[in-house]
Amino acid sequence: IATGTNDVTLEPAGPTDGARLHATRPVLRVNNVRPDLVDLYLFEVATDSNFFNLVASDQVIEEPGSVTTWRIPVPLDPNKTYYWRAKTDGAAYTAANTFSVDPRPRAYPNPFVVARDGETVITDLPPGKDVTLVSPSGRVIRHWANVNSGEIRWDGTNDTGDRIASGLYLWYVGNTDIRGKVVVIR
Repeated sequence: IATGTNDVTLEPAGPTDGARLHATRPVLRVNNVRPDLVDLYLFEVATDSNFFNLVASDQVIEEPGSVTTWRIPVPLDPNKTYYWRAKTDGAAYTAANTFSVDPRPRAYPNPFVVARDGETVITDLPPGKDVTLVSPSGRVIRHWANVNSGEIRWDGTNDTGDRIASGLYLWYVGNTDIRGKVVVIR
């Protein structure tokens, strides 16, 4: 972990200022600042530009490559403005960027690489609805009844616990027009 007071500039990689995001638990990204050190990044999300009303914050160890990410661990309220910033040792906070949330159900990660990810999550589902996952031919692979948590976690198995093959699968929420796709890679 880097320590000291190196003069470095931390830049946000996304979301951009004023973005309208389609997930209630979005991913924030910063560009890594020092390729020769492993930095610890502090992410903060608040409902005010002074960050007095923090919604979530966490420290994240730098990820390999050029960008470090953090997924906000709590669902954010729709149609509200949020402020986010980040910092690392030796760097000032990034400028505060704003974003708002307009949730739309989606699968994340997608494509879903079973060996790497372990599971995919279909997020931002309306409460109390059934969710069905089918093959492109329409064969039911998995069914979840009365989902109240707003999300389902799927490990790539069918209703009997058997692993399904690599390919494209379709999901839909019962009695709505909400639907999506997920690609499974074994």
